[in-house]
Amino acid sequence: MTRFCYLIPLALGPLRLMSGAAAPVPDHLRAGGPPLYFPTSVGAEWVYQGGDDEHTERVVAVEEKEGTFVVSYGQVEKDGGVPWVNKVSVSADGLADLGYTRGEKKVTYATPDVMLKLPFKADQVWDGPIGVGDTRKSVASERVKVPAGTFEAIKVDYELKADNLVLSAWYAPGVGRVKASSHRGRELVLKSFTREKK
Repeated sequence: MTRFCYLIPLALGPLRLMSGAAAPVPDHLRAGGPPLYFPTSVGAEWVYQGGDDEHTERVVAVEEKEGTFVVSYGQVEKDGGVPWVNKVSVSADGLADLGYTRGEKKVTYATPDVMLKLPFKADQVWDGPIGVGDTRKSVASERVKVPAGTFEAIKVDYELKADNLVLSAWYAPGVGRVKASSHRGRELVLKSFTREKK
């Protein structure tokens, strides 16, 4: 389950869905090649809501290597720190979880865990982490309404066999995850998104 730390709030408590105003894809994401499905600017912030709980995640570092970005981000603590940092590969090929750092502990996965495959193909299935038996599936490209707005997003289902759990996540261009839910009825929704902190 460590590889799914970005979906952990779904397993921790009851969550509810809310609605909000429209948020179109920015023009700069439409021009010149396929859009990236995750922000690549330091300071970008997401505020997520699940039920009565709310938390903020922030991009703390970005490296670019040959058209692929390695984005480091994590949940912001009350003191403003980000003690648990996740690393994700962001490219025209999709998103992949690379590992995490928590304090002195640094974990780099031997095989990146592909969270989203691009270009989108409905019903495309791929394996999760090697040896675990998990699968992922691109389900649909659909409009998703959350408090932060309405987004065109790609829905991906994650089957976690060891936990007997099916999770779904919706990814929007330039924003990343805008919604997540579990088959157990829990939901996490994007309340607000800021491209970079001023």
